[in-house]
Amino acid sequence: MTTRGIVHPVLGTVEFDAAAPDDITPFAADLAGFDERARHAMRQDSPLDDYLDFDGAAEVLGAMFHADTATFVAALRLVRVGLSPGETGTRAVFDYTLGRHLTDHVVAVTFDATGTVDSVAVES
Repeated sequence: MTTRGIVHPVLGTVEFDAAAPDDITPFAADLAGFDERARHAMRQDSPLDDYLDFDGAAEVLGAMFHADTATFVAALRLVRVGLSPGETGTRAVFDYTLGRHLTDHVVAVTFDATGTVDSVAVES
C-alpha cells in the first residue's frame, strides 16, 4: 500500500492510503482547510449554548467563555475525523472537544461529498 502524508497543526503527521477513493481524498489531503471551514461554520451556528446545556457543566464552562462563541471555537481541539467513502449524504465528520478532562461531549461538524458543511451539532 502506498501512503501519502500531510502535517496537521493539531493531529501531527497523518498518513492515508494514496489509493483512497476520490470522494474522501480531498478531506484527508486538506485537513487544515476543512478544519477552518468547520470552525467558520461553528462561529456562524454558535454551538456554545447547546454544548453548555448538553454537558451539564454550564456554570463552569459558561464562566470560562463568557458566552463568547469565537473564544469557545478557538479553544476546541480537533480530535477525530471520520471519513465515509461511497456513502450518500455525509462524507466526513470532524469532532471537536475542549478535552476529556472537562467533558465527554463533542461538537460534530459534518460535510457532504462536495465539501459543504451539512450540520453543526453537539453529541456525546
